[in-house]
Amino acid sequence: MASFNHEDWKPEYAEEDKKEETRLVGFEFEAQMKETPEMQEDYKFLSEDWLDEEGIGFEQYYNEDEDEYYDDEYERDSGLRAEYIAEKLEEKGIQCGGIGYDGGGKEFVTYPDSVTLIKKGGSKRLNDLVEVLKQNTIADKASGTHIHISKLPTDTKRTWDNIYWFCMCFGPQLQKIFGRRSHWAPIALPTNYFSSSSDVNQKLFQAPQKRPVPDRTPYANKHAMVNDRGNRYEFRGPKSSHDIDEILAWAELCNNIVNLCANGYIKDMSFSEVLRGKYIRAYATKIGEENTLRKLSSAERASKISELGYVVIDTSSTRFEGGECA
Repeated sequence: MASFNHEDWKPEYAEEDKKEETRLVGFEFEAQMKETPEMQEDYKFLSEDWLDEEGIGFEQYYNEDEDEYYDDEYERDSGLRAEYIAEKLEEKGIQCGGIGYDGGGKEFVTYPDSVTLIKKGGSKRLNDLVEVLKQNTIADKASGTHIHISKLPTDTKRTWDNIYWFCMCFGPQLQKIFGRRSHWAPIALPTNYFSSSSDVNQKLFQAPQKRPVPDRTPYANKHAMVNDRGNRYEFRGPKSSHDIDEILAWAELCNNIVNLCANGYIKDMSFSEVLRGKYIRAYATKIGEENTLRKLSSAERASKISELGYVVIDTSSTRFEGGECA
């Protein structure tokens, strides 16, 4: 993620934050561009349709001296276009940590905010970028939102093992909150899982009473629901969204998971422990009222790893919308 790896990553903290004790949160927003006529006049450059207009082309920002930095022409062209778009956004006062290309859409990367700012509604630059995306892009079913939570010096390997274990055992609950099932962000399965006899998309496993070893289990790769990225933890489960309250709720949830897995003995911790906070508490209630498929039951909220029997995983790629799986 550019916002955590870039040399000038521009983290923003609240005045009261102690930097060495405060986690940072960064986002990757995947989205499809709207048709150019539907976009705001000042932001039509996001569509890149201008590249096809007479007299306006690649030479405006192409520098042949930069060829040596790219492996091939496609990487060069997309990289230069991304730099150009980021610069144009910056000119309009919209701070974006980076632009990427994902399939037929784009990926907009934020600079990281402290979790304190997230709990206060997010920084101005985060809200400004989300508003631009809301006006000019589509939060489509094929796209998603990736949330990155920074590591602290006090985190250990056990922190990561606990996070992986937690997301494995409570994967179904997390999918309801994130609103998406995707082969790009599958729930990790232990080595002893088996397929349901009645549904080819249904996988079952008995909740392991001991933490699994992440690098020895299926789906323990960059496309899993949660990943260890070296200096941060990446949660890939959420659907694409332009709803700032939804985005903040997911961030609050992911931060809660990381902190509880870093500081607690999670085997006897109920899932409800990670639903604490202004945004996630309200959101978990709201989605259940709007969509029965995403409603968290009392049993799901109260469940503990130590008391789980079999965990049922649906591996089909779907998004929960309008009371149906689309």
